[in-house]
Amino acid sequence: MKREILFLRRADDHVQRAYEFFENNQPGTGDLFLERPELTLDLLTLHPLIGPPYNSFVRRLLIAKTTFAIFYAPQGNRLIIHGVLDLRSHPRTIETDLNR
Repeated sequence: MKREILFLRRADDHVQRAYEFFENNQPGTGDLFLERPELTLDLLTLHPLIGPPYNSFVRRLLIAKTTFAIFYAPQGNRLIIHGVLDLRSHPRTIETDLNR
């Protein structure tokens, strides 16, 4: 069963910041980056427990060919996306971004 995907505002902000980062460094790479999470989200809608638990309320799944991960919580028929973050960040930074 495919699930509905709900992005929290902060997760939308994370994706926008990543897109801008890639575009500013090399035009065109922002669009390539945006394709990667879509593939990961498609997988999550079918297999929501595939990502290992990150903490007591979210799971994490790596986005292929990037240093980013989707932080999410399956809730019934929905996937709540809490963040899309670069895993090279300090763990405290990731935790802060997830709790904003």
